[in-house]
Amino acid sequence: MNKKLFRNCVNTLTPYKITATDVWSNNNDFLKLDWNESTIPPSNNVLDAIYDVIKTNRLHWYPPYLNTPLLESIANYCKVEADNIQYFAGSDSLHEYIIQACIEPNDSVVIVTPTYDNFRAVVSSFGGKIYKYELDEPFNYDIEDLISYIKSVNPKLVYICNPNNPTGTIYSYNDLEYLIKEISNSLIIIDEAYYEFSGITLASLVGSCNNFIVTRTFSKAFGLASFRIGYGIAHHSIINTLNKIRNPKSVSLFAQFAAHKALEDISYVKNYVKNVEKSKIIIRSFFDNYRIKYFVGGGNYILVNSNGLGHEKLLLFLNENNILVRDLGHIQSLQNYIRITLGLEENTLKVVSVFEKFINNK
Repeated sequence: MNKKLFRNCVNTLTPYKITATDVWSNNNDFLKLDWNESTIPPSNNVLDAIYDVIKTNRLHWYPPYLNTPLLESIANYCKVEADNIQYFAGSDSLHEYIIQACIEPNDSVVIVTPTYDNFRAVVSSFGGKIYKYELDEPFNYDIEDLISYIKSVNPKLVYICNPNNPTGTIYSYNDLEYLIKEISNSLIIIDEAYYEFSGITLASLVGSCNNFIVTRTFSKAFGLASFRIGYGIAHHSIINTLNKIRNPKSVSLFAQFAAHKALEDISYVKNYVKNVEKSKIIIRSFFDNYRIKYFVGGGNYILVNSNGLGHEKLLLFLNENNILVRDLGHIQSLQNYIRITLGLEENTLKVVSVFEKFINNK
């Protein structure tokens, strides 16, 4: 391969690291707790929608480029106007469009880290210069210090995940509102992928503030990860700008119908969120009992310090017992940490049982 054919920022890029195990080609019955997906299938409404799509006999057409009912349904869910909403092929796709629209080589981007690393990889691929505001253990933040840091960099973009993945850090509404009003020269991305689990959102501000965008996904609480659909909530001027470069046929017909139908069964999502909260109680009690250090916030996951347990041995043992978790050892500040998706109580009880077996066999 001739590397001169590719941009230098791509040749030197450290890619986003994913889980090594390929569950799709493995026949084992894995408990997949590595990517923070829902641990249950989506609502039956979604399954009905898929059958309806197939019966339309229009699969040879491109999908709707302007699904007004879906936009209105999302807007109603978010309590904003429809012109403050646009849907994309997952929040990852939305992030890519934002970066494409904003970042030129050597533009500065502040990322509050450790956090979801794919955003960093995409920024780097466009030649952006990344500045990391590090959350030191116990991964709390000082809003005045964060604002001061952002002002010192004066970046084009700021990326904040709330609740933060994987640390569980929760930023309060008041602090984020304060930050948005203080940082007027940057576009601030508030990644609310786990909004359904935290209940904290800045959506109500998009009508009056045009320097931030909320990004969300249907991949977590709604259980639509395979469909690849997410959406942005922002001032209409930001939505209009992103629409200039958005591929209007990039969101599949199945994804559009699935998201619309999932929004019609919010009680299903709320019941699942309650299950996650019960799982948090179970696993926190277990780790407290064994004095294992952990961090848990508003998301559907828990960050566990494996120091003292034997990081590699623990990962191997979990894998041998068909439990997949996220190894975060490649991140310097999280070298002895794993992240575990929390879902149904029965899943969490199995995790607890395997952990207990590992500890007792040490």
